[in-house]
Amino acid sequence: MKNRILQILACVFIVGCVASQYAMYRPQGSDEQWNITASRDAMSSTISVSINDSLIVEDYPALFSTSFEAKGKYQGKEVKYHAVYNNGFLGIGAGWETTIFVDNEMAARFRL
Repeated sequence: MKNRILQILACVFIVGCVASQYAMYRPQGSDEQWNITASRDAMSSTISVSINDSLIVEDYPALFSTSFEAKGKYQGKEVKYHAVYNNGFLGIGAGWETTIFVDNEMAARFRL
């Protein structure tokens, strides 16, 4: 019984660590809607941003860093994100707050 509970808890933890978040965004002057997806790898803290299933930018923080930026391009538009680590309260709610910009306009915000 204990092994079964531990297996279930491990599965929930692993799924929670690799889960991604998404938001819809329509760039200025376009009729096309973009599906922006962000995810964080639990082991390396690598944050990946994809638009319409195309990986646009992927980067990780320097050792002991609490914020970092990364940028790339999608359909001729500059896509960048700024990630800041939030410690939460006694570790509860800790994680990376990631804001995504498209041509310097905020497109989405995620808590990874």
